[in-house]
Amino acid sequence: METVNHERFKEYVTKNKPIECVVQFFLQKPLNECSIKEVVDGLMIVFGTSHMFDTVDYKDNGDYYLLALTHSLGLNNSKLNQTTFESLFKTCGANVESKISENTIFMKVFKDK
Repeated sequence: METVNHERFKEYVTKNKPIECVVQFFLQKPLNECSIKEVVDGLMIVFGTSHMFDTVDYKDNGDYYLLALTHSLGLNNSKLNQTTFESLFKTCGANVESKISENTIFMKVFKDK
């Protein structure tokens, strides 16, 4: 992960939409038929089954969901996951704001489409 080409990874995510496929698999329906809540819940299932993160939490803060994720894999891992998750929510029509560090990702997923 330390030597990944972020532009190539972003192209891969944009073209192939890997997390979208996985979330649809767990939800058993197309993303365009899912609410933002369902997509967030589907993503939580992915996190739980994949053990991608050390801790995973999300809260409903009224106008948005706040995802709080921790890991021990460094800044590049945060960047790769940020790219992937923002792609998922963009596909769903949701706006997101992210803050990342070497071991955390905080993402606001706004409910209004």
